[in-house]
Amino acid sequence: MSYSVGQRRQEMAVRVALGVQRSRVIGLVVRQDMSVAALGLAAGLLGAFGLTRFVSSFLYDVKPTDIQTGSYAGRGSQLESIYEIGSNLTIKA
Repeated sequence: MSYSVGQRRQEMAVRVALGVQRSRVIGLVVRQDMSVAALGLAAGLLGAFGLTRFVSSFLYDVKPTDIQTGSYAGRGSQLESIYEIGSNLTIKA
């Protein structure tokens, strides 16, 4: 994410020089970063759910919908929050 912000630093400077509010530029970057994170999270959740079904066929008395094996949504939201914090710190720097 810091790489993508670094690549667009000149573009953001031009936008600010042309009169765009700084908050709109930050919003643009955050939206782009969060859309990438959301796509990655969705792909990861689908892959994890599919692998849970596959692995559960090898294990005795384990269902794919068990809380212990399927707590991916909580982990995903934690990762999304960490990604958002990192994105905001990168923009402020």
